Amino acid sequence: MTQVEQPLTDAAIKVRQVNHYQFSWVAGEPGQRGTFTLQLVLDEGAGEEVLTVDPTTPTC
Repeated sequence: MTQVEQPLTDAAIKVRQVNHYQFSWVAGEPGQRGTFTLQLVLDEGAGEEVLTVDPTTPTC
């Protein structure tokens, strides 16, 4: 995982180009929630990030 200096400032943000994205869902145990992930392919494949998405987190 990439470590980001804290606090995050405008100077610390790098602009990246998203070339591909894919959402996935993996089932959990019976009666349990599954796991949502979002995979981002950046800069023509030079970088890749996989984020776990919590569906119970409120959005703005």
